Amino acid sequence: MSRAGGSGGRKRLPLALGGIVLLATTVRLVALGDRVAHWDEARIAYWVLQYQASGAWTYHPVFHGPLLLHVERWVIGVVGPSDAAIRLPTALIGGSLPAVAWLFRDRLTAREVLAMAGLLAANPILVYYSRFMRSDILVATFALVSLGFALRTAATRRYRYAVGAGVAFGLALGAKENALLYLLAWIGAGTLWIGWQSRAGGVSEVPLAVVRHAKGALSRYGFQLVVAIGAMLPVLWAIYVPRGDGPGTLGAVLQDGATLPRALEAGLVTPPIQALEFWALGSAQGEYPYYLFFALLCGLLVAGAAGTLLLAGIGLSRQWDRPVVAGAGLWAGLSIVGYPAAADLMTGWIALHVVVPLTVPAAVGLVSVWDRPVEWPPGARLHRPVLAVVVAYLVITIGLTSFVAPGSIANPIGQPSQMSGAAGESIAALDARLDGQGTQIAYIGEYWRSHIHRLPFLWYVERTGAERVFVADIDALEDDPPPVLISHSDRRERITARHPAYVCREHERVPWEGGRPSGLPRSVLVCYEGH
Repeated sequence: MSRAGGSGGRKRLPLALGGIVLLATTVRLVALGDRVAHWDEARIAYWVLQYQASGAWTYHPVFHGPLLLHVERWVIGVVGPSDAAIRLPTALIGGSLPAVAWLFRDRLTAREVLAMAGLLAANPILVYYSRFMRSDILVATFALVSLGFALRTAATRRYRYAVGAGVAFGLALGAKENALLYLLAWIGAGTLWIGWQSRAGGVSEVPLAVVRHAKGALSRYGFQLVVAIGAMLPVLWAIYVPRGDGPGTLGAVLQDGATLPRALEAGLVTPPIQALEFWALGSAQGEYPYYLFFALLCGLLVAGAAGTLLLAGIGLSRQWDRPVVAGAGLWAGLSIVGYPAAADLMTGWIALHVVVPLTVPAAVGLVSVWDRPVEWPPGARLHRPVLAVVVAYLVITIGLTSFVAPGSIANPIGQPSQMSGAAGESIAALDARLDGQGTQIAYIGEYWRSHIHRLPFLWYVERTGAERVFVADIDALEDDPPPVLISHSDRRERITARHPAYVCREHERVPWEGGRPSGLPRSVLVCYEGH
């Protein structure tokens, strides 16, 4: 019998999970387009527009896995380019994340499955990055689905679950290359758990025990592993093969099957080599020392997942003997240690990959506390008041970080370089004045010639099709400037003196240098005709 309970419990569980998913998705969709695009969102959205216009795409590691690009191209083509549209895929995937708890029903009780779903639905970090156009919520969701299908494969030995595990992990790798870190963490957690169980035989027994378990697993599930890999490779190829009509592209294969070998190489061989050279052997590593990344990650977890951390600690301390609890705890621990070494940016998304595994022991801890409250001080039974405080904390934190002030520089879980909501009025002015009819925007200052420096305005201007000019100073525009001017705040007096009919607004942002947030906040000036 499943740990989820009898037939009655199993029938009610999907309905309850459906309600959690519906609520989680609703939270992620509400006011989805209100936040001004972050530089990272605008950068990818700009390239989606380029991809949509040309139909050509080739993998480059700096943009991570191309799954999101392919999906965004289709979404923008259907509903049009907007901030809500570019965030729609991540919102829908993030909203469906709680449903993955259903795949853990062989290892968790029915109430633990619901608790895990609730924790995945209501964590502030997961909510924020489900409302952000970035691949991290996709890789986390698909990797968790893959693990869930793998556990179902182990429980049933059915090949359909092996296919599901392979397809899901292919989607995870297609979303972002750091899916490999998930695989390494799973292997590491399994190895540590086996070592812990065999510790009584001495240190020399541990490697032998690991080898025995690995050989046993291969003998029992070797065919399922082959099936999973066979299901994963076509998914990876379809995601990574170049687009367009040139040699080795998907279009060439569809027109002439003889080009398939070259396309297979372009989709399955070249991308991992490029990713290895760029991320592992190149210069794409963070410029900060490991201990700062580690301190940041710990701070992020405290700010955005304090309740999950506490409940996970209780679950691990009370039920360490359950492999699913210990395994998920070790997975989270290895992620805490490993991600600061692998990350290239000091930003909030890295915490997401720790929160996801923590939800398993946290769910067990939540149910455990409800059934047997922590008596502190002695004799106290505070589970209901404590849970009420936790719910209030989640509501307030999610409200502040994702809805009230998602663009605030003080937002502890947000990415740097996010402009505040006050910039929305200037973005609306851009949309009202840029219609793609000739030169309509001027960037004043040599700084703006770099497309990275123009973010996030690059995205907002490009989607209108408006032409732009670059001038060193306002005098170069003479007396007939275009309807929109963008510069820095130090030119405000000269612009307003020369063109008093223009309304100018200042918006603070953290600049980017070398592809990453850098330096102190600096005010950008947006000026436009009329009021």
